[in-house]
Amino acid sequence: MSNKTEAGLSLVETLVALLIFLAVLAGVVPVYLNYQLKALQNPVRTGAVAVSQKVLDEIRQVSDVATLPTGGTIKDRTPQGTSLDNLSAYDKSYSAKIIYCEAAYASLCDNKSRHVHVRVYQKFGNGTTSTQPVYEVSTLYTKFDQ
Repeated sequence: MSNKTEAGLSLVETLVALLIFLAVLAGVVPVYLNYQLKALQNPVRTGAVAVSQKVLDEIRQVSDVATLPTGGTIKDRTPQGTSLDNLSAYDKSYSAKIIYCEAAYASLCDNKSRHVHVRVYQKFGNGTTSTQPVYEVSTLYTKFDQ
């Protein structure tokens, strides 16, 4: 009988270690890719938030709520006349839609208030626009009696 000590790993041990490594990697890679995607989308979303704020600010400048539409989607201009098709923020281009008094919120629309929903879409360099909104915001616009 010889007293040999084996050095190194067997093939089975190596395969088990490799499988454990791949299992850990399979869990980490999707998290990393999701983080990278969010980091790329963040500037687009930030610009869309700024654009929606600009649109809502222009609606707030209207002195008489009753002059705002009582329903429907506006795709061309804000109440102040700014084009909704050519908006920009942070070197990105956007278009927006203003939806007044959606059916689900019709009860909130009367002579003194309007439910306003703004959808912002990204415009790309080739002239196309995203099919899904990048950002959406809703508010209830009300003028208080003084």
